[in-house]
Amino acid sequence: RAYDGKKAWTASRMAGSDELSLTPLDDESRKDLIEDAALLPKLVHLWQNGAELQLLGTGTVGGRTTYKIQATQEESDFEYLMHVDKDTYQLMEYSIVRDGDIFSTTRLSGFASFSEVLLPQNMTIESKETGSSQMHVAGIEVGVGIYREYFTKHLKENNN
Repeated sequence: RAYDGKKAWTASRMAGSDELSLTPLDDESRKDLIEDAALLPKLVHLWQNGAELQLLGTGTVGGRTTYKIQATQEESDFEYLMHVDKDTYQLMEYSIVRDGDIFSTTRLSGFASFSEVLLPQNMTIESKETGSSQMHVAGIEVGVGIYREYFTKHLKENNN
């Protein structure tokens, strides 16, 4: 499965064949793919899914001034409190809030460019249920397991 920001599709290739069979995904499958892969930044994802966004002022995360943004979705038990860096607009931290209590907080840091995509290298997650978790991304390889020629062909077809 793949998503280029506009269209989603699935591709298959018979063993030994150079031909790819492309099948567009319906809207529901596209949404599932985006959710599974977390392709969009959290704030953009919430906004695109109809969350109400409210600017709550400024705050501080890791010594940096942030905009505090509350994201509330209809028919959800959760709301999100985001801290977006005032200068770089990078998401520095977000909390998941349930019934007025912070359920978990994720802190992002060490942003680096991987294949021209700016991503955090360090994530610390504090959760009431699971405690503290830390992740460090040493490297990212884009397109692993996906045929590069598939994307080239697909992009050429969509640009004509």
